[in-house]
Amino acid sequence: MATTTNLNARTLGILRLALLMGVLVMGGICWYLGTSGQIADPAAEDLGGMFQVIFVVLLVGQGAALFFIKKRWEAMDTLAKKAPLNIVGWALGESLALLGAVAMLLTGGTLLYLGGLLFFALAWIMFPIPADD
Repeated sequence: MATTTNLNARTLGILRLALLMGVLVMGGICWYLGTSGQIADPAAEDLGGMFQVIFVVLLVGQGAALFFIKKRWEAMDTLAKKAPLNIVGWALGESLALLGAVAMLLTGGTLLYLGGLLFFALAWIMFPIPADD
């Protein structure tokens, strides 16, 4: 039994803000715990290089996916067809920001988190909320 969800521009706006708040709250918690010294990890220096490699690989892969999804998004003509692609695009941006937050928690460095936030902002710009039909 297939179910359909009637998404409108207001619902997409609420979903987008929820994604942003999750990233910002996670980033704030990870920043506090990672820089306060409450989580001490002697292997943090080893993890920093690993996170950088993972981040760059995901950045390239997800960037290519965003451009592919954007081409499909532009071909769609209604909100009902564009909405799922919007959500996928925003989720790709969010995932890189969350990876940066985890890296910040474990290593104390903020660069990957800020890069993830920048990628998330790019996803927001690439996939604006379409007007209601």
